[in-house]
Amino acid sequence: MTNTENITFSNETLISYGVGGALMILAALVYFFIIRKKIKLNVKALVIGAVVFPVFALGLKNILQYPLLIADTPIARAAADNVWLFYFIGAVCAGLFEETGRFIAFKTVLKDCKSREDSVSYGLGHGGFEAVSFGFSTISLVAMGLLVNKSGVDAVLKGAEGAARESAIEQLRGYAEQTLLSGVLGGFERIPAIALHIGLSMLVFAAARQKGKGWLYPLAIFLHALVDFTVAFYKAGYFGLAVFEVIFVVMSAAVLFGSYKLVYKKMDRNEV
Repeated sequence: MTNTENITFSNETLISYGVGGALMILAALVYFFIIRKKIKLNVKALVIGAVVFPVFALGLKNILQYPLLIADTPIARAAADNVWLFYFIGAVCAGLFEETGRFIAFKTVLKDCKSREDSVSYGLGHGGFEAVSFGFSTISLVAMGLLVNKSGVDAVLKGAEGAARESAIEQLRGYAEQTLLSGVLGGFERIPAIALHIGLSMLVFAAARQKGKGWLYPLAIFLHALVDFTVAFYKAGYFGLAVFEVIFVVMSAAVLFGSYKLVYKKMDRNEV
């Protein structure tokens, strides 16, 4: 059985989760106030973006990922032993479901949203909700860490047995090893992540609105998956966390500014 006596959360680790989570929430708020000064936010698009993210990214996506990454299936077992396959599946699922969610939203509940600026509102809602939800989830790890320190691992793993318990213990051990730098970088990561979602929303909005631009929808899926897949190189040990964050910033900025220059600026302010 895995030894759990040495699993404790240091003050640095606890602070890292508090600071990281607060930075995630702050990133969403800063984007909101900056964008609100630049354009007229479409509240409906903002709210729909915030709703579509949990439905498609946290709900429907996980239904597909369960047999591919979690359940005891040949593919899941292969992915568990192959970091490249594991993150490839995760990246493709994220790109497919999140961009499909955008496309469906623009074609249905947001079909009356004609302004190109509505794509920015949607992207802010999508990426902002992700940042806020991740922020609160991260902050909640402070409470979990305090509980582990006070009452031990068993207080968190009640009812878990066998392989599930062993897996949960290893996950807890990973949580307990986080540094303050990792927490800060994780918090700042939401800045390029929100920018990425805004850029992808511009592409999918154009795909849904403009004739002959449907190819932008699969392009958005590809770009989303490509950006997400870069984490596999970090997990495989090709570079450290700081380098990964730099790469993520560059790729996200490229998607945002590329979408802005090549798609957004070329759209009329009110697309028909």
